[in-house]
Amino acid sequence: MRVDFYEMKGRYTDPLFVAAVLSGRAWPSCGRLAIVGGPEQLDQLDERLWHEPKGRFLPHIRIRSGQQPDSTADRTIVLSEQSPDHSDVLINLVPEGALPAGQFTRVLEIVPQDETLKQALRQRWSDWKQRGADLHHHVLK
Repeated sequence: MRVDFYEMKGRYTDPLFVAAVLSGRAWPSCGRLAIVGGPEQLDQLDERLWHEPKGRFLPHIRIRSGQQPDSTADRTIVLSEQSPDHSDVLINLVPEGALPAGQFTRVLEIVPQDETLKQALRQRWSDWKQRGADLHHHVLK
């Protein structure tokens, strides 16, 4: 499993914008793509994915707490408050959350500029390393 940490700096201040861009790059070639976040974040991202990235439509569904996506979600971006059991790509918007237990080919961790949240992601880096993930760090400027 590969885990990429995308650190936001400079003009990149909005994790939802970064999630939309990363989704647009990964979909549709990745197969299953899931984005995990808080309820308010996901509601905002649900609205944004109708308009961003500009000139593209990214098919997506918003799964509410306790719901499960149906089999038609294979080529759809799933927005959920809980990590799925399996996804080809998982984008995480919850730096302080527990590591997902499912199976993923690739995990994208978005690192906000907030120092307290960065500390939580430093711990996630260590936790992913202990799980044997292939770790990569990218700085978005």
